[in-house]
Amino acid sequence: NIRAETWVIDSNFEGENLEQLIDSTKEKKLIAIAVSSIKAPRLVPVLKHLDCLFLNKSELFSISSGEKNIKDSIEKILKAGTKSVFVTLGPDGAIAANANEYIEAPNFPTMVRDLNGTGDAFCGTAISFLHKNSSTNEALIAGLAASSLHAETDGSTRIDFCNKLIEKKYK
Repeated sequence: NIRAETWVIDSNFEGENLEQLIDSTKEKKLIAIAVSSIKAPRLVPVLKHLDCLFLNKSELFSISSGEKNIKDSIEKILKAGTKSVFVTLGPDGAIAANANEYIEAPNFPTMVRDLNGTGDAFCGTAISFLHKNSSTNEALIAGLAASSLHAETDGSTRIDFCNKLIEKKYK
């Protein structure tokens, strides 16, 4: 029996397995990460259970059934029951939205060396900040700072990665 108060799942889970996982996480905070535009639609049946959804623009459009407007796609997901949505937009920054706010933020100036792992850095950092009860805006900015820092190194791992380094980037 796992007692975690927050669960993070991704769209690698399929149908019945995803439903079973959702059933076992009732009364817990549930965060989902779409891992590809092909797999993201697997999350559609469980949108009503999600506290937060992380995805990029192509994954957003794959979930929102042919919608091609970012704001309308986000609204569709929120209306389905997801409480908040974070969308990365590549070179155009990211968006965070919920019932009360729609925040667009640009990327930090970055000397890009390697983009491998930047989405994971964004999600992991934003989730960490949300878990510490940071505001949606602070989680968004911290995620973008982490993504920028990660892009400035070679490879998929940055060994000096920590909240102090992330906060230094955006404060």
